[in-house]
Amino acid sequence: MCNEKRCLPAPARGNIGPRIALLGRLEKSNFNRAVAAEGLFSGQHRIIMMLKREKSATISEIAEETGTAPSTVSVSIKRMEKAGFVAKKVSSKDARRTEIYLTKKGEKAPEHIKAKLDAEEKILTNGLSEDEVLALSDILDKLIDNYTRQEEMAND
Repeated sequence: MCNEKRCLPAPARGNIGPRIALLGRLEKSNFNRAVAAEGLFSGQHRIIMMLKREKSATISEIAEETGTAPSTVSVSIKRMEKAGFVAKKVSSKDARRTEIYLTKKGEKAPEHIKAKLDAEEKILTNGLSEDEVLALSDILDKLIDNYTRQEEMAND
């Protein structure tokens, strides 16, 4: 398994876990490149997606939604504001509340990222028939269910 930068040893045939881990790393790397191509840092896409859905939010609301410390969110918001993705406004309902909104540039970012991810999906499924894609999707769902059930049993 090689790319232009390095070769990785192939897992033994039939070993699923290492293949899924490798595929996950490759997918995450491609996703991070797509986000970076938009001028965003890792994790900032989650803020964009939340603001797209909610229309506005405070730093504390974003922190709660993303599971990130408010101070970390504040740094991200400052960077995103400087890059033109978000704007801060004092709430018209409560002058003590500062709300974060997407700018026009911020509104377009999810569409651009989705287009890049759709292209990545085509690369990922290249050479697979529609039936193979659906079968693989079903198999992966079963593997995810296996882990989910295992975690639920461990937490009981």
